Amino acid sequence: MKLILIANFGETESVIAEEATLAEVEALMDSLDWQNFHQVVLQRNPELNAYKARIVKK
Repeated sequence: MKLILIANFGETESVIAEEATLAEVEALMDSLDWQNFHQVVLQRNPELNAYKARIVKK
């Protein structure tokens, strides 16, 4: 699954990994300053029954 970080109320979107591992997700979550707005998105490949999971903390 693709790991995406959205910040600055949607102004900045960064692809962290195309095929994210659990360790990459955990490292990203631990590294964020949750006093700021972030969305962490896991996006499955569209050909494989696409879905998105969002983790949002303000």
